[in-house]
Amino acid sequence: MKIEVEFLNEELPETLKDFFYALGGTPFFLFFLQVFTGIFLLIYYIPSYESAYESVYRITYTIPMGWWIRGLHRYGATLFIFCLFLHMIRVFVTKAYSSPRELTWVAGGILLILSLGAGFTGYSLINDQLSYWATKVGTEIAGSVPLIGHWLSVLIKGGERISQFTISRLFTLHIFIIPVLLAVFIAAHILLVRKYGVSLEAERKYPLIPEHLYLEINIFIFLLTFITLISAIFPPELGERANPLRTPSHIKPEWYFYPLYLFLKLVPLKIGIMVPILFIFIFLLYPFIEKSCERLAGRTGVLLLRTAGVLLYLYFVFAIIKESIY
Repeated sequence: MKIEVEFLNEELPETLKDFFYALGGTPFFLFFLQVFTGIFLLIYYIPSYESAYESVYRITYTIPMGWWIRGLHRYGATLFIFCLFLHMIRVFVTKAYSSPRELTWVAGGILLILSLGAGFTGYSLINDQLSYWATKVGTEIAGSVPLIGHWLSVLIKGGERISQFTISRLFTLHIFIIPVLLAVFIAAHILLVRKYGVSLEAERKYPLIPEHLYLEINIFIFLLTFITLISAIFPPELGERANPLRTPSHIKPEWYFYPLYLFLKLVPLKIGIMVPILFIFIFLLYPFIEKSCERLAGRTGVLLLRTAGVLLYLYFVFAIIKESIY
């Protein structure tokens, strides 16, 4: 009872009322939007290599308001990843990952990676031309990972080619394994924030309940309205049925994979695989790496490390804009 009272009466820095500082709670609400819309889609979707396309077609063009639910799910997933990306940038810029909040950063980084996995597996389940070939390219990239590449590719596809086994495995990942892991790490992230607090200091504060909760709910309502408008103006479409014998003239992944997509076009495949793997480890362990760098090289070393981080973020933004235009 005492813990509950302390939680309800907790006060937060006034700065958290700023939109970019309040983004941390937004993915929490968007996750539940994904769950609820996903349950509706699950009612009508058929996880079959032969029938997946028809079921998505029926959801999009036949079932009343099916286009809207699919639009909420699709654009909600995009916003979920986008808000996580912006939140990680804000945390990096303000050094909110500093001791004792290193594990909070790690949990947030894992959430971002899991969300990318959810995006890839969900997109692959449509089984239209672009979806099929994007899945094929994605599994071929996985197959290029040194030592375990072939095993990893076969594990994802359930064999040497995309088939019913592929749809079944991606479906299981998308509707069960990844959502469970997301829920676990969202809970872990929230508990870590509750334990170590936020890094912001301010003379003026306001209560978590109900004022901050009310702020987060208002942001979510705004985003829900925004997604609904986008779904109405740009309703989700469906391309041609997947055809393994006809390669589309131009294949592009979803926007959140553009940095990797551009990098793979600029360097040999092996480098294009190893560098992102190395980056993932550095990204997740960055707070500990920075602390070690400060001990070994002082403030100059930390400055160089943070400059590299800023340049990397700028590359991400550049790649997304460039590949979106061309």
